[in-house]
Amino acid sequence: MLPFPTSVFSSKSHIYRADSLGDMQDPASTVDQYLAELAEPPRSTLGEIRRMIQQTAPAAVEQISYGMPSFKQQGMLIGFAAHKTHWSLHPMRALLPGEFEGFDTAKGTVRFRLDEIPDPALVIALVERRIAENEAAAREKKQQR
Repeated sequence: MLPFPTSVFSSKSHIYRADSLGDMQDPASTVDQYLAELAEPPRSTLGEIRRMIQQTAPAAVEQISYGMPSFKQQGMLIGFAAHKTHWSLHPMRALLPGEFEGFDTAKGTVRFRLDEIPDPALVIALVERRIAENEAAAREKKQQR
């Protein structure tokens, strides 16, 4: 039993919700469910990021992978996740030098404030780059056969 009635808390830095009885809800099985379980502001922030990705990669398949919303198109494309103090974008590959300059980055992660929506041009360019990388990898794999 949790020491508080309804809460959002972090486990492995992902946000999980507990119901009023303190029982853990099952992890989200769809992106809609994942977003619906978030409080504001990350719900609307990540909803906007989701729309940017969907518009840029309309053929991508949405799924929950590694416990977070992810998109797959000829391989893993990109994912995002809400955390206790921030949200993160995961391009499933290393960022290019200077890409997302001025933001808190790691090898394959960009972190943002919970209410922060980056310039759509940055997100769109990242998704387009990841699509091109996946297409190139698929062509190369096909040529090796």
